[in-house]
Amino acid sequence: MEVKINKEIQSYSESMFLGLSMRQCGFSLAAMLVAVGLYFLLKPYVGTETVSWMCILGAAPFAAMGFINYHGMTAEQVLWAWFKSEILCPKQLVCKSDSYYYEAMQPAIRVHLADLKDKVVGVSSGSTSARALVKAMIDEGVLDGANFDADTFNADTWKDGISFRQYDDYPAISTALSAGEVQGFCVDKSILAIYKTEGRSYIDAEFSPQEYGVATKKGSDFSTVCDDLIKGWLADGTIDQLIKDNGLD
Repeated sequence: MEVKINKEIQSYSESMFLGLSMRQCGFSLAAMLVAVGLYFLLKPYVGTETVSWMCILGAAPFAAMGFINYHGMTAEQVLWAWFKSEILCPKQLVCKSDSYYYEAMQPAIRVHLADLKDKVVGVSSGSTSARALVKAMIDEGVLDGANFDADTFNADTWKDGISFRQYDDYPAISTALSAGEVQGFCVDKSILAIYKTEGRSYIDAEFSPQEYGVATKKGSDFSTVCDDLIKGWLADGTIDQLIKDNGLD
């Protein structure tokens, strides 16, 4: 004996008439009644073409209610979801959590700072890596820093002792490094670890440390759970071990 079911069981719906579900039949009937009612109501006052358009406009919402299905939601559910997200609820939810650990996520490159003088370094577009690297080179005395201003620094225009090329993603910087388009790769250490291959090495100096935390939706029950979990991992050494395992110590 063979019993056929839908490939997607959640897509199953009962068939009442001509392959239509009870909901579709009901709203189809409502659409026809509205169209007929509008026709006889407006016919004495306006022309046939105008009445036809009014009938279509009047019946359309009922037809939509019966046949529209978006991600498993009916038309009224879609409208309610939109109303909640756009009208009832704020569009921006921001929550700053505690800083759980001070991770050594410093930008790193493949040569010594002094060796970067007059070289081209690849950085991620829109990041602060270029500015942090220039400041570190100034602090080390590699650059004089006479024209450096952290507030107005622009990686595209900086040419004093080092220059930069910005790329949309990290694989593109790695490819440019292999192709010789740039002589260095500057990005967070944890990300750079992925691209540390044979022939590439880190500098010993670390600079521009950053604090990392976890953000959750404001008022969410998950905030407390997340907070307790991470504090527990800090206490039992789990995070320290992860830092060590991933070469970030």
